[in-house]
Amino acid sequence: MMDRRPEPKRDLLPGVLLILVGVLLLVATRTQIGGQLVLAAVGVCFLIAYVARRRYGVLVAGGILTGLGTGVLLEPSGGHGSAVIIGLGLGFVAIFAIDSLRGLHRAHWWPLIPATAFILIGLDVAIGNPNFLERAASFWPLLVVAVGLLLVLRSSRGSRPPA
Repeated sequence: MMDRRPEPKRDLLPGVLLILVGVLLLVATRTQIGGQLVLAAVGVCFLIAYVARRRYGVLVAGGILTGLGTGVLLEPSGGHGSAVIIGLGLGFVAIFAIDSLRGLHRAHWWPLIPATAFILIGLDVAIGNPNFLERAASFWPLLVVAVGLLLVLRSSRGSRPPA
């Protein structure tokens, strides 16, 4: 009889991700690509890890880093940072979108709150209109009322006895 030893469970993902990050850092330090690519690439590595592991915290890190890194890549030289801020907001949108696509549970909606704030601030910086946010801020109580109504409606639907 052949002696069959069970092969140890090997998880290649951490090693592969470290190799990718190391190669990326090596390329960034040796070329003109620079650090602006590093954030986005590390974020993509986290997103790959999320696909493999389905850990929500890894998705959050991946969305934030990828969005921020993409904004850094798109920010023109001498820019005012609007692309970076909007990119960060879009990273939070990506967290919500990817979580929603998974479909195994109700998506966490909290990323939409910082997404909205970052995108509005980024647009304000891009437009260069300092009054935009002041006017938008005067309407935030309506948002509080809308969320309250949504919670009341959701609660009242769940508490009705079947007819």
